[in-house]
Amino acid sequence: MGDIELRLHSRSEETSNLFKKGNGHSWISITTPDGYTTSYGLWADNHSNVNLSRQQQGWDGSGTAIKQNIEYGFDKLKSSVSTSWKISDKQYRTFQDCLNNSETYHAAKNNCATWAAKVTQDVTGERVHNNSIVTPWRVKLEINRINAEKEIKSNYEKIDAIKSKDFLTKIDQKMLENYAGENETLNLELARTRTDITKADVYEKLFSLAPNKVLDKVIQKYTQQRSNEPEM
Repeated sequence: MGDIELRLHSRSEETSNLFKKGNGHSWISITTPDGYTTSYGLWADNHSNVNLSRQQQGWDGSGTAIKQNIEYGFDKLKSSVSTSWKISDKQYRTFQDCLNNSETYHAAKNNCATWAAKVTQDVTGERVHNNSIVTPWRVKLEINRINAEKEIKSNYEKIDAIKSKDFLTKIDQKMLENYAGENETLNLELARTRTDITKADVYEKLFSLAPNKVLDKVIQKYTQQRSNEPEM
């Protein structure tokens, strides 16, 4: 079939407030060999973005909370990050099976981040969550972790390739220094990201233990429902 790319995206509010950090949106996009990209995300049926898309595209959005192509342009926002995998035909069929599951949106227990994280794991094997409640903030941090780990691995492969030469030029030596310096910086960033992931993990676990009436109040207060602000 050719190369198929699955990309995981997430954005969260840039704030020090832990509750508001959970706001944002996580979604998945698939790019097929013909270069066509389709986005998929979990949305509440009453969200204004869904209503707008329903009006523009003429679909009723019923049957499942999985919606297509609502996220156009979200990946260009400053607070958005993404990572990607080349997937096989078999993995693509697994993704299609995920789309066939009827999903019901719940702002805490089955939100956009929960769905995107689960589908990513089912298709690629990459685990980006541990808790029953997942936030776009957590997914965003995990994407940063994955990207840093990929880059560090790539640099080590380049270092090994240079060192395998019989003779190293001055340019080779300089490149070795550059790659080593990049990895030092990346490892510092990775350490900070892992610290933030621990904070997000604790936040999600505490959030999941909250009584339903408290949970509902928090969701009502902080879940964004305006057309220019994607939901959790």
